[in-house]
Amino acid sequence: MLLARAFGATVVEPLLDLLLPRTCVSCEAPMGADRQMVCGSCWSRLALLGQPQCERCGHPHVGLDCRFCELFPPYIRAVRSLCWVPDRTSSRILAALKYEGWHATAGAIGRRLARLPFPTDVRRERALVVPVPLHATRERVLAGEADVP
Repeated sequence: MLLARAFGATVVEPLLDLLLPRTCVSCEAPMGADRQMVCGSCWSRLALLGQPQCERCGHPHVGLDCRFCELFPPYIRAVRSLCWVPDRTSSRILAALKYEGWHATAGAIGRRLARLPFPTDVRRERALVVPVPLHATRERVLAGEADVP
């Protein structure tokens, strides 16, 4: 078994890289053999949420009333988003994860989400990352097959 694994690492994987070169799931730029799915340029192009941010929902806002918080029921104490969607880069990365089977992007997205600040009382409690399913129309928009409504 060990010999087969060594053979695969030294012969098969380089051959696959030659025949099927790795590309970024967002911009399709050539990637190295580091097993990343999204290139550094695409991660840097994400449309991150600006500052200052609402303590509860994490969206940019100035003043007393946050228009995003009005969308949440009162029992939701804090939520965070990594970036704006729809945006070409973020939409492409999310479509690759949710609809094209590139589940390896989840780890990189999760690491970025884990760095987002939450209120102290919420950090002390359990946290949950919830996937949000989309309607088929939104799926086509993320995949670039339809115009943004």
